[in-house]
Amino acid sequence: MQRDDLLISTAELAALAGRPDVRAVDLRWSLDNPDAGEREHELAHIPGALYLHWYRDLSDPDDPILGQIAPPERFREAMERAGIGDETLVVGYDDNVIFMAARLAWCLHFYGHDRVRWLEGGLPKWAAEGRPLERYSYGTDLNIDALNGVPYIISILVPNRSWRGLRVGIPQQEAEGALALLGPPLAAAPPFMPRADTLKGLVVYPSLEGRPNRPLKAEVRPPNGCYDVVVDIQPRATGVLVDRDRRYAVIGPPEAQPEWVATRIRVINRAVAGPAGKAAC
Repeated sequence: MQRDDLLISTAELAALAGRPDVRAVDLRWSLDNPDAGEREHELAHIPGALYLHWYRDLSDPDDPILGQIAPPERFREAMERAGIGDETLVVGYDDNVIFMAARLAWCLHFYGHDRVRWLEGGLPKWAAEGRPLERYSYGTDLNIDALNGVPYIISILVPNRSWRGLRVGIPQQEAEGALALLGPPLAAAPPFMPRADTLKGLVVYPSLEGRPNRPLKAEVRPPNGCYDVVVDIQPRATGVLVDRDRRYAVIGPPEAQPEWVATRIRVINRAVAGPAGKAAC
């Protein structure tokens, strides 16, 4: 068996984008937290990829040994739900920590489907090369904190919500422009500039929250209202890197210039006293 019978490069997969007979499958998974891979898929994945869970989709729930391959009928149903047919080229990928893409390839070969490859370098290599990533909204994407029964802070956390031209994921220049329509953009707090680490040839920070932050705000005052709009501006994360027991936010290769984007938007009611301070108007 040759390399091309097992692996596919990131460039080769990118060239297949949009083909209906190709299905990319995200298989990231963790022994310590079996649901972590699915959450990371929601954060960022190769465009068009779907997620298959090793326990839920590919294993036998009735086997006393957890994680054994699903029986033929259950496996067939999982493939049909995933849109994988006899002529589909399946490309599995993972995070290069637990090689679940190779497991999927073995399962498909076991059941007679040879049109399967796993992505060389996995998602870390794809992201490090600056290739496109697709994101879903996940978890609670809009939080409303109340004070004495009145909305006090509205927090927007994911890209599918927008407000007055502001949206998570837009570049810093666009965020500043949208803020300027509300009021002069000001520093909301001193910049938070932690030191980056380099792991496996990539610039990383300890977590998404641990990235540098240069928060900006606009103060809206009467007669237009009485609220502050605070936007966190941080380097865009291209993925998550797992090293032993730690999970890091990946920014990219050292030679790449990070793209600063809006990562959180908060609208704070300043007509009442609260955690943001005394009433401003």
